[in-house]
Amino acid sequence: MTSITGEWAPNPDELAMSDKMNSRRSDRLNARTVDSDELGEVDEIDEALSAGIPAHRRASEMSDLDFAQLTERSSPEIKTYGPGEVTPLDELLNAQPAAPAAEDAAALKAEVARLQSVVDRLETDIARYLARYAELDESRADVVLNGGNIEKLHNDLRDAEQMVKSLTAAVEPTKAMLAKAKTASRNATVGRQAVAAKTEHYAPLADAYETMFELLAGVCHTAKVIDEHMLAIEGTNIAALAAGRADLVIDARAIRRAVVDTIGTMRASVVVPVRMGETDEAFEVRLWSVVETNARKDPRSKSNKTIGKAMLTDCRAMHIERHANEDGKAYRARQWAAAAITLHSQRSKDESDADHRLRLRDALAKRLQVDRKGESDDAYQLRVGNAHALSFSGYDQSDPLKDVAEKAMKATRKHALGLEPTALHRQHMNVRELAPLPGDTDVVRRIGRRE
Repeated sequence: MTSITGEWAPNPDELAMSDKMNSRRSDRLNARTVDSDELGEVDEIDEALSAGIPAHRRASEMSDLDFAQLTERSSPEIKTYGPGEVTPLDELLNAQPAAPAAEDAAALKAEVARLQSVVDRLETDIARYLARYAELDESRADVVLNGGNIEKLHNDLRDAEQMVKSLTAAVEPTKAMLAKAKTASRNATVGRQAVAAKTEHYAPLADAYETMFELLAGVCHTAKVIDEHMLAIEGTNIAALAAGRADLVIDARAIRRAVVDTIGTMRASVVVPVRMGETDEAFEVRLWSVVETNARKDPRSKSNKTIGKAMLTDCRAMHIERHANEDGKAYRARQWAAAAITLHSQRSKDESDADHRLRLRDALAKRLQVDRKGESDDAYQLRVGNAHALSFSGYDQSDPLKDVAEKAMKATRKHALGLEPTALHRQHMNVRELAPLPGDTDVVRRIGRRE
């Protein structure tokens, strides 16, 4: 039987045909190369072939993408700096912006004050001469009618008018000089502030970026260590489960929870709500009062037939007389013991005294068909459960490791990734559903954006 899994080998006819085809392909390529050499296009064809572009396409037919593929790419390398070598950070920190000296800044400030005083004086004088001119203009009739010196009046009017014109002509140039002086003084102040800001903030900012890089590298290393330990624990757990030893399984979440508790979480004590309506003591007193009343009734009386003979028998069995020197606590304990025997509600192995007392009281109330006044047991237990849930929700939502991680993510996206606020809003639109708080009625209110 011939195997079909052996290697394939060509026969002589196939070899002859392959050689003939290769010979023809070589002849066509040589002829095309000669023609291209004569036309001076052999370099373009060789480059096109080397770039994976069909040889029949000439430079005039190549697209921008084809030309881009012909561009050689430089191999990236990490530039490092040795001790004593000037780094780009050193160049940036050493380049001090030009700023005027303190004397020049003070002189510019004094020039601004001088020019401002000149402008104020000119405006005050103009207002004063305008008022003088208006006063003289109103006195024309009086001077003429009273035989005053009209020539002197005209001279005073002309002097006031010319003084206003002269002062007004000096205002605009003075204001232009004042604006120029203010600009120079402001530039000097901003320049000195820039130098002071660079001296105070440039180096600490660079140190902060370097510290962020080291801390983020530490976070990456720590995450790698955590992954290694988690992987080892997972392998151990798989081996333990395979061996049937579920008791040896390690809960990594418990380790994290213990670490978080050690760091510090919010702890809220449970505030047990006060029951509305009848208290536990008043309800128990009323129940035992009903037991005593039924125990003293005659089962043969026609008026007691609505209660039932069986209930009256149970009440007689549960009702016990109090001893002369017996205190109330001991007497109540004997009553509940009798009730437990009569109602077949003995305490279970893992049941506490309080739980057994509550269960026994409910059984007694159900047997006597007596309802509690005020708030029902279900309603009260619901409020108690909500009180416990509030304390646990504060504990569950307090996770310092998670809180610092969310803050670190925000800081990393802003400073390490260098994303602008618009890019942060556009690229990180992830929305999470917050854990609902007890008593929440508006589910949409508990939906919030990260950040």
